[in-house]
Formats: sequence, C-alpha cells, structure tokens
Amino acid sequence: MDVTQLDGVSLILGALATGAGDGLKQGAKSAMTATVDAVGGAAASSLEKLVAMVRASFRSDAHAIEDLNVHLRRPSAETSAALSTHVIEAGLNTDTQVLETARAVFAEAGPAAVGTGSVAANIINATAARGGHTHIGGQQQYFGGESNHPR
Repeated sequence: MDVTQLDGVSLILGALATGAGDGLKQGAKSAMTATVDAVGGAAASSLEKLVAMVRASFRSDAHAIEDLNVHLRRPSAETSAALSTHVIEAGLNTDTQVLETARAVFAEAGPAAVGTGSVAANIINATAARGGHTHIGGQQQYFGGESNHPR
C-alpha cells in the first residue's frame, strides 16, 4: 500500500493505528531510543507528535477527544468511523503539517505498518470501503462510495 496515495482521512486514521501492533510499538520504541541516544536528549516519535497535534485540534471537543482515546486504545473500523468525522470537522485532513507527520509515522514504522492484515491497513481499507472522503477546495469529495449528502 502506497501511503502517498491516501486521502487525508485514511492517512491520519491509519497512522494513529500504527501503535496498535506489538512489533510496531517495539520498533518505534527502538527507533525513538536510538534518536534520543544520538542527540543526547528527549525526542518524540512521529506518532507521539501526531497524537499531540490531533489532541490539540480537538481541545474544546470532549467527544472528539474521547473518540481519539478509544481509537488509540483499540483501533478498529468502528472507532475510525467515529473519529473520521472529527478529523474532517477540525480540518486535519487538509492540514499539511498533520499530513506530513502522519506520513512520517509510516516511515518510522516501516513497511510492516501497512502490510496485509496489519491494523493500520485494515483501518485504511475500512475507511476506503466507507467511501473515504476529504475536502478539496471547500467541497467535500468522496472516493469509493456514494455520498449521502445532496449534490
């Protein structure tokens, strides 16, 4: 799966799910430890940065924060569906800094992050099956599914 071809919602939801696999957690922890050792100070992984960015954008929406926390604990098609609306409403799916950080999460996690059967790949596929969507030029765009909004 080529993460550079994903719409913003799928990219963010998939990136947030990368921490769910034990192997990915260990890989991210090792990469972070190496970074800290190399620079001699505290460093945050891209996943931690992404979570902080998303959480900050939801600061006044307790429901969005709860949906984020649930998705981080147990990412699934259902938790990603709930979170996707908040991601769009906050404009994260078009925020270039958030999208760059989400891509960096996948780069740090490695190819296994989007391998067949991985949690992140399942989230991305479920988002696409629901009709992954994003806003382009102020209009909502749908990919792979029908809109339930009037045109």
